[in-house]
Amino acid sequence: MNNRNHFLDYLKGFTITLVVLGHCIQYGAGSIMLEESLFYEHPIFKFIYSFHMPLFMMVSGYLFAFSINKGIGYNIKRRFSSLIVPVLSWSMLSFLFWSFSSILKGEPISILRLIKTPLTHLWFLWAVFWSSCIVLLIHKYFKDRILVYLLCILVSFFIPDDYNISMYKFVFPYFLMGYAWNKLGGAKKYTSNNVIYIVLFFIFGGLLLLFDRNSYIYISGHCLLNDKIALLPQLGIDLYRYLIGFVGSCFMMLTLYKLSNLINTRTLCFKPIVSILEYLGKNTLGIYIISVHLNVQLLARICGQFSHLNFVWVLVETILMIVICLMLIHLIQRYSILNRYFLGSQK
Repeated sequence: MNNRNHFLDYLKGFTITLVVLGHCIQYGAGSIMLEESLFYEHPIFKFIYSFHMPLFMMVSGYLFAFSINKGIGYNIKRRFSSLIVPVLSWSMLSFLFWSFSSILKGEPISILRLIKTPLTHLWFLWAVFWSSCIVLLIHKYFKDRILVYLLCILVSFFIPDDYNISMYKFVFPYFLMGYAWNKLGGAKKYTSNNVIYIVLFFIFGGLLLLFDRNSYIYISGHCLLNDKIALLPQLGIDLYRYLIGFVGSCFMMLTLYKLSNLINTRTLCFKPIVSILEYLGKNTLGIYIISVHLNVQLLARICGQFSHLNFVWVLVETILMIVICLMLIHLIQRYSILNRYFLGSQK
């Protein structure tokens, strides 16, 4: 803890804020926006979804590299308890909520839903878990050979996309990038290179102009054997999505790094913002889990009558959502058993 990387907390805090903002655009701007999926066309939503999960995955891979040498047993057990146990706990809670609603409506309770919910719930945590397991195995048995990792990525293009596997496959290379970033000693020598920063700015801006509905992994999927999109167009979509995710993540990391240095050296009045983001970065798992449930179960119902997207109101929703999440996190942390099962605490 004495050697904690505060910039990574700051980076995670910024990214989880974008996650909540994106969900508020989706669920908090009225039933028409949600039911007709109009949020996919919003420029801010496009900007966020072009890089925010790839960036989160890169940070996850970077942090995972610190524990890679502690062994397969230790890592899988720790990852299961910190990631999958919360998924299972919240899935059971969601199933009980849906079952109670079904009973009130006189509808039958779906046992299939009990089985399916944990497998499709909180997909990002599953993605981090499976990525960690794959890297652990390749690290131990193949000594981190690049060709083996490339083969895994190549094979992923032909694995079916069912049960959120498309998302796991999409973010896995970013986990590897973060892992390699750590193993190669980081990229500090590039952070002060303004030429690289300017080049990334123009490439990212140009790629954003091409972002459309098919660019979302939720719509087009990842598998080349897609019966909706021909092989070559699907490959083009996948490669474009990888490129914009990588360039966008690198650009935003450099932007935040430059801003944090500027604030720390000159702009004292903005230092509280950095501190707040660092604090959010230490609670990303809880904010992600709780905000997902509040958005689906609460925000979508409250804001269902809105006629159009009011971005000022969406910003207010985002702030309120984060504050409520932090309050619930502190409440859960007061009880060790809840903290362990619903937030994956190791204490």
